[in-house]
Amino acid sequence: MIWNSAASLLGPASALTLPDVEANGRAFLWAGVTTALDVGGDLDSLAALQRREREGRWLGPRFAYSGPHLTAEGGYP
Repeated sequence: MIWNSAASLLGPASALTLPDVEANGRAFLWAGVTTALDVGGDLDSLAALQRREREGRWLGPRFAYSGPHLTAEGGYP
């Protein structure tokens, strides 16, 4: 199963996520999510998490990320 929504691996974007990134990873796996896409998350934190995944120190789904949203100056948000 692939999870692709506004919910972030890093924090509580909705009631579907928990405030702890380790708990988020386990919760996604236990729900059957094997691949996740984080859109709009913090690049440094996600890059560090991806390093942990590559080193085998992350108990969670495989994931990709896109970084922060791009908006025009003075645009939303």
